Amino acid sequence: MNRIPFLILFSFISACKKENEATDKTIPACIRSKVIDDSLTKVKTIRVQKIGNELHYWLNTDYGHFDGIEYVVNNSCDTLCRISGEQLPSPNACYSNYYFEKWEIIWQK
Repeated sequence: MNRIPFLILFSFISACKKENEATDKTIPACIRSKVIDDSLTKVKTIRVQKIGNELHYWLNTDYGHFDGIEYVVNNSCDTLCRISGEQLPSPNACYSNYYFEKWEIIWQK
């Protein structure tokens, strides 16, 4: 009989969601096919950050600034940002839209 209040409290606490966590940790099919299922990929981690109502995925290679380009894409694999040390058409201007400490790793090689 004493367990019922505990179970109700536990159920309530378990149902609560942390506000700073991304709402969906599933990896979109287009990212899965291009990155995870491809044995030649150089991606080391996939990180996610919620911007507005959309999840943005950073395909992180852990390359140095001049070793290559890293991409931030959306659920449809549309490129939203290119991160590189090279001067691209808009040299990393889009990266200022993100907070480095808020990137959450959802997959790691």
